[in-house]
Amino acid sequence: MARKNVALPYQLLDGESMGASITSAATNVTYTDVVGYQLKWTGTPTGIFDVEATVDGTNWEALTLSPAPQATGAAGGTLINLNQIPYAQVRLKYARTSGTGNLTAWVMTKTLSA
Repeated sequence: MARKNVALPYQLLDGESMGASITSAATNVTYTDVVGYQLKWTGTPTGIFDVEATVDGTNWEALTLSPAPQATGAAGGTLINLNQIPYAQVRLKYARTSGTGNLTAWVMTKTLSA
C-alpha cells in the first residue's frame, strides 16, 4: 500500500528584511516528491519570488513558475507548490525592486512511497 511521508514544516526565514534581495538557505529535497512554500510579508515591498534548484550543489538555476509570485507593494502572502522535484536542493529567492517589509517563509516536503 502506498503511503505519504511528510516532513514537519520548517521556518526558512523569520522576519527577514525585504529592503534588499534575499536568498534562503538550501533545502535538501533528494528523494522528495513534493515541496511547498508558504510566504507571508508585511509592509510595502515590490519584487519577484523565484525558486532555484541544483543537482550538483554549485550551479543554481531558477525554476519556471507561471505566473511568477510577486510582492506588489502591500502586505500579503502566497503559496508555492512544486510537484515531482528531480533535484538535490532547492532554495527561495526574492529579487527586490522597491519598498520595504519583512518576509517570513516556511517550507514543507512530502515523499510518496510504495
